[in-house]
Amino acid sequence: MDVVIITNPEDGVVMRDDQTGTDDRRLKVLLVEDHQDSAQAVSYLLTAEGFDVEMAGNVATALDAAQRTKFDVMLIDLGLPDGTGADLLMQLRSRGHAAPAIAVSGYGHEWNNQPNFNAHLVKPVTYEQISKTISTLIANNGA
Repeated sequence: MDVVIITNPEDGVVMRDDQTGTDDRRLKVLLVEDHQDSAQAVSYLLTAEGFDVEMAGNVATALDAAQRTKFDVMLIDLGLPDGTGADLLMQLRSRGHAAPAIAVSGYGHEWNNQPNFNAHLVKPVTYEQISKTISTLIANNGA
Protein backbone atom coordinates (compact mmCIF):
# COMPACT_ATOMS: atom_id res chain seq x y z
CA MET A 1 0.00 0.00 0.00
CA ASP A 2 1.28 3.45 -0.87
CA VAL A 3 0.55 5.99 1.83
CA VAL A 4 0.20 9.70 1.19
CA ILE A 5 0.11 12.12 4.12
CA ILE A 6 -2.55 14.80 3.71
CA THR A 7 -2.55 17.97 5.77
CA ASN A 8 -5.93 19.62 5.87
CA PRO A 9 -6.85 22.09 8.61
CA GLU A 10 -10.42 20.77 8.69
CA ASP A 11 -9.61 17.05 8.72
CA GLY A 12 -6.23 17.15 10.43
CA VAL A 13 -3.20 15.17 9.34
CA VAL A 14 -4.48 11.90 7.96
CA MET A 15 -3.12 8.94 6.10
CA ARG A 16 -4.61 8.27 2.72
CA ASP A 17 -4.38 4.94 0.94
CA ASP A 18 -3.06 5.98 -2.46
CA GLN A 19 -4.63 2.95 -4.15
CA THR A 20 -8.16 3.54 -2.89
CA GLY A 21 -7.98 7.29 -2.27
CA THR A 22 -9.68 6.89 1.09
CA ASP A 23 -8.68 8.78 4.23
CA ASP A 24 -7.74 6.43 7.01
CA ARG A 25 -7.39 8.38 10.28
CA ARG A 26 -5.72 11.31 12.03
CA LEU A 27 -2.12 10.61 12.98
CA LYS A 28 -1.38 10.18 16.68
CA VAL A 29 1.69 11.62 18.43
CA LEU A 30 2.98 10.64 21.85
CA LEU A 31 4.74 13.70 23.26
CA VAL A 32 6.89 12.88 26.32
CA GLU A 33 8.28 16.05 27.89
CA ASP A 34 8.54 16.92 31.58
CA HIS A 35 8.82 20.68 31.05
CA GLN A 36 5.10 21.55 31.09
CA ASP A 37 5.35 24.87 29.20
CA SER A 38 7.39 23.30 26.39
CA ALA A 39 5.05 20.31 26.18
CA GLN A 40 1.96 22.52 25.99
CA ALA A 41 3.48 24.74 23.30
CA VAL A 42 4.51 21.80 21.10
CA SER A 43 1.19 20.05 21.70
CA TYR A 44 -0.72 23.20 20.74
CA LEU A 45 1.24 23.57 17.49
CA LEU A 46 0.95 19.90 16.54
CA THR A 47 -2.77 19.94 17.30
CA ALA A 48 -3.19 23.09 15.19
CA GLU A 49 -1.45 21.25 12.36
CA GLY A 50 -3.99 18.46 12.69
CA PHE A 51 -2.30 15.77 14.77
CA ASP A 52 -3.92 14.00 17.70
CA VAL A 53 -1.46 14.58 20.55
CA GLU A 54 -1.22 12.83 23.89
CA MET A 55 1.18 14.37 26.40
CA ALA A 56 3.08 12.53 29.10
CA GLY A 57 5.39 14.18 31.62
CA ASN A 58 7.21 11.03 32.73
CA VAL A 59 7.98 7.42 31.88
CA ALA A 60 5.06 5.95 33.86
CA THR A 61 2.46 8.17 32.19
CA ALA A 62 3.93 7.47 28.74
CA LEU A 63 3.79 3.70 29.30
CA ASP A 64 0.18 4.01 30.43
CA ALA A 65 -0.70 6.02 27.32
CA ALA A 66 0.99 3.47 25.08
CA GLN A 67 -1.13 0.69 26.61
CA ARG A 68 -4.28 2.50 25.50
CA THR A 69 -3.23 3.99 22.17
CA LYS A 70 -1.24 2.99 19.09
CA PHE A 71 0.87 6.02 18.18
CA ASP A 72 2.19 6.87 14.72
CA VAL A 73 5.20 8.80 16.02
CA MET A 74 6.78 9.45 19.41
CA LEU A 75 8.62 12.60 20.46
CA ILE A 76 10.58 11.76 23.62
CA ASP A 77 12.73 13.95 25.88
CA LEU A 78 15.77 11.98 27.03
CA GLY A 79 15.82 13.49 30.54
CA LEU A 80 12.67 12.56 32.47
CA PRO A 81 12.01 12.70 36.23
CA ASP A 82 11.46 8.94 36.65
CA GLY A 83 13.89 7.54 34.10
CA THR A 84 15.41 8.25 30.73
CA GLY A 85 13.78 8.58 27.36
CA ALA A 86 16.10 5.84 26.10
CA ASP A 87 14.85 3.44 28.80
CA LEU A 88 11.28 4.40 27.99
CA LEU A 89 11.77 3.65 24.31
CA MET A 90 13.41 0.29 25.11
CA GLN A 91 10.35 -0.63 27.18
CA LEU A 92 8.00 0.52 24.43
CA ARG A 93 9.92 -1.43 21.77
CA SER A 94 9.90 -4.57 23.94
CA ARG A 95 6.11 -4.22 24.17
CA GLY A 96 5.76 -4.11 20.39
CA HIS A 97 5.55 -0.36 19.78
CA ALA A 98 7.33 0.16 16.47
CA ALA A 99 6.35 3.78 15.73
CA PRO A 100 9.20 6.07 14.69
CA ALA A 101 10.71 7.85 17.68
CA ILE A 102 12.45 11.20 17.90
CA ALA A 103 14.87 11.83 20.77
CA VAL A 104 14.97 15.37 22.13
CA SER A 105 17.88 16.38 24.33
CA GLY A 106 20.01 19.27 25.39
CA TYR A 107 23.18 17.42 24.48
CA GLY A 108 24.07 16.37 20.95
CA HIS A 109 26.48 13.65 22.04
CA GLU A 110 23.68 11.67 23.73
CA TRP A 111 22.47 10.66 20.26
CA ASN A 112 25.46 8.35 19.79
CA ASN A 113 24.13 6.02 22.49
CA GLN A 114 20.47 5.99 21.41
CA PRO A 115 20.21 3.30 18.71
CA ASN A 116 16.44 2.76 19.04
CA PHE A 117 15.58 6.32 17.99
CA ASN A 118 14.95 7.20 14.36
CA ALA A 119 15.98 10.84 14.71
CA HIS A 120 17.48 13.23 17.23
CA LEU A 121 16.83 16.91 17.87
CA VAL A 122 19.02 19.06 20.11
CA LYS A 123 17.38 21.71 22.31
CA PRO A 124 16.51 24.44 21.75
CA VAL A 125 14.31 23.00 19.02
CA THR A 126 12.15 25.02 16.66
CA TYR A 127 8.68 23.88 15.73
CA GLU A 128 9.77 23.77 12.08
CA GLN A 129 12.44 21.20 13.00
CA ILE A 130 9.90 19.08 14.84
CA SER A 131 7.32 19.28 12.06
CA LYS A 132 9.82 18.48 9.31
CA THR A 133 11.28 15.54 11.24
CA ILE A 134 7.83 14.08 11.96
CA SER A 135 6.77 14.47 8.32
CA THR A 136 9.96 12.80 7.08
CA LEU A 137 9.66 9.88 9.49
CA ILE A 138 5.99 9.31 8.71
CA ALA A 139 6.64 9.43 4.97
CA ASN A 140 9.58 7.01 5.29
CA ASN A 141 7.76 4.60 7.59
CA GLY A 142 4.28 4.75 6.09
CA ALA A 143 2.77 5.33 9.53
